[in-house]
Amino acid sequence: MVTIDRKGKFCAPWRHEEVASVHVYPDGGWYDFGKDKRHGKDAFDLWCALNGYWNAVANKPDRKAAYRFLNPRSQGGATGARRAPASGAVDMGERGARDDDPFAGVWEEGEV
Repeated sequence: MVTIDRKGKFCAPWRHEEVASVHVYPDGGWYDFGKDKRHGKDAFDLWCALNGYWNAVANKPDRKAAYRFLNPRSQGGATGARRAPASGAVDMGERGARDDDPFAGVWEEGEV
């Protein structure tokens, strides 16, 4: 879980930073202004970044691997994912939610 400050920023847990460098936009997109320059268009991309489903070479989420992990039967009866996520569940509140977004309600606003 990440906590968004009043300025719309949070600390990047993938770098264990102490000063917030990731900005969340009202449309649900986010951008990491730190050295990694990660960015995403929605809560699912952020879930991928938080849980180890990030392609560092292409600097983008590995959405297919994350989807296979979350929905193991989506690949014609597959029995499970190839790897488990790096951390626990992500809960980020109502910010950036869309009606068709399975990760709606992922932002939690508060002090860092």
